[in-house]
Amino acid sequence: MLHIAVEYDHEPLGQGVEALVWLTVAPHDLAGAGQALAARPEVRFAAAITGRSNLVFSVLCRTPPDLYAFLTEQVGALSGVQAAETVLTLRRVKTLTVGVTAARLAAVSRQRARRGDGPAIAREPVHAGCRGYADPRPASRHSAR
Repeated sequence: MLHIAVEYDHEPLGQGVEALVWLTVAPHDLAGAGQALAARPEVRFAAAITGRSNLVFSVLCRTPPDLYAFLTEQVGALSGVQAAETVLTLRRVKTLTVGVTAARLAAVSRQRARRGDGPAIAREPVHAGCRGYADPRPASRHSAR
């Protein structure tokens, strides 16, 4: 499977407000809240986490009033939300990047071919949380997850 992630300058497209939101959600409502947020087109990333909050997500809206409406109408309507903290992104200093270069993938492929493991790229899994990172470990060492 090939996973392609594209990072782009969203301001010229009229999406100028980016925020990170940390939620504290009742444990019995955590999965439902996470799924509901992940289904929203404004949400770019969502994850269950540990610490004071147990759900974090990144949201991209056109304007501050749109962000306010999203937080009050969508997030506010989620069952079990006990607290929310919203932080606006003022300036990005680094965006998501690919973890493995084409040269590294080619080197792994050559190593696997020499060992007789077959073509590396065809069998390498792409980890969903790593945006294009192809794991260079041989497939036989992967544990079921």
